[in-house]
Amino acid sequence: MPPEDWRVSRGKFINLCLNGGRGCPVLSRYYSIVSKTSEEKKG
Repeated sequence: MPPEDWRVSRGKFINLCLNGGRGCPVLSRYYSIVSKTSEEKKG
């Protein structure tokens, strides 16, 4: 998913996560990718 699309749909995923839980796997996958990339940049 391109960063532009992510910014647009992040709120939708958060709402899904809070309301129905269906967005949580997407969010957790996204955040794990982000944390890996930021760790690589630090190293």
